[in-house]
Amino acid sequence: MIIEIPKIPVEGGAEYLGEEPAELLPLDRLAGCEAVGPIRYRLHAEIVSGGVLVRGEVSLAVRLQCSRCAEFFSTILKDSSFLRDCPLQEGAVSLCLDEDLREALLLCLPNYPVCAEACPGIAPAPPPAPGADETVWSALDALRPPPAPRGAAARKRVAKKK
Repeated sequence: MIIEIPKIPVEGGAEYLGEEPAELLPLDRLAGCEAVGPIRYRLHAEIVSGGVLVRGEVSLAVRLQCSRCAEFFSTILKDSSFLRDCPLQEGAVSLCLDEDLREALLLCLPNYPVCAEACPGIAPAPPPAPGADETVWSALDALRPPPAPRGAAARKRVAKKK
């Protein structure tokens, strides 16, 4: 997004409404996040005390992976209070807001995205069928030696041997 400074009226400023390609954001480096459409912006720029004040809103439709159930869901990243005060450089004729738009949208990304507040998360594995464990462990139980006698019966056997 480039604003041409000489085209900004001194009184009232200028409105900018448009779209930028989503490739402006490095979302390909983020696992579980993909852009669905372009970056949309509605901005107002005005020259104020030796600088350019830009305010408005910026948004991007994305698909995020839920941190509970791992399913993808659609949402919109939106900064409705976008505000930048850019100092005017001597001889500057344009102002590039790409970095500012990128920063605003990346800060809107949730740390742990959730598809719904009521999302139960990943469903636990179903319990094994009745009797399924018996067949698995029965072969191992056959290898185990019989337990040593304990208590009164063991004392009687020890006494008989003497």
